[in-house]
Amino acid sequence: MDFLKAYEELKELFGESAAKKLVELLSEMRESLMREEFDRLRAALDELRESHEKTNEELRKLAEAQRKTEEELSKLATRVDQLGKTVDQLAETVAQLTKRVDQLTERIDQLAEAQRRTEEELRVVITRVDRLTDRLDFTIERLEGLSDTVGYTLENQAFKSLPALLRRDFGIEVIGRLVRRYVALADGRVRQVNIYGRGRRDGQELLIIGECKVRPSRREVHRLAKLADELEKAEGIEVFKVMVCHDFPPEMENLIEELGIKGYWSYELE
Repeated sequence: MDFLKAYEELKELFGESAAKKLVELLSEMRESLMREEFDRLRAALDELRESHEKTNEELRKLAEAQRKTEEELSKLATRVDQLGKTVDQLAETVAQLTKRVDQLTERIDQLAEAQRRTEEELRVVITRVDRLTDRLDFTIERLEGLSDTVGYTLENQAFKSLPALLRRDFGIEVIGRLVRRYVALADGRVRQVNIYGRGRRDGQELLIIGECKVRPSRREVHRLAKLADELEKAEGIEVFKVMVCHDFPPEMENLIEELGIKGYWSYELE
């Protein structure tokens, strides 16, 4: 506003004194309005600056978030690449396993066929074994019959010949007859004895027990010696042990001598 021009115009209208007051009033009003406007402008600028700072802070945060997002995306891309390689490896492994399974399936089929043939052959073998078992049972039965026949024949010869042999070799007089007998032991067991009888030597009674075998085994010799010990304890008298056999291997002759058993060969029987 041009205050000088306004003063001249007002002076013509209201006079110099009134014009001067009016101009002063207008000047004061102008300054007041300018201060208010300036204050409003400064406030607006402050708000704008504050808003700008906030905007910059938000932009900074967004930029940081963008940077982190890009880093995560980069890591994710790397992991995706790694997963892709792993998937490829797994696919290759699955392919190899599938091939191996196919091979194993083929092998299992072959083994199943071999098992079937083996079972068939086994059935044939079992049939043959059953037949051989039947024949073996029949043979054993016949051999047992022959063994019993031989054993009984040897026993019968021993019953007749032993009294004279015992009198000649040991001065033992057989009382009554020698027989085949079952004897009861102290523990309740019952044992068959091929030769059983009583005799007398030097006025003392004794018990005579013995076995007749084609060829004695170590087990049979020890069994006779053990039986004699048990009967000696049970009867309270001396037990004379004798064994009559068709064949005495050298080790058996030594064993029966060690155990105090008198051995007679079958050919010594009359």
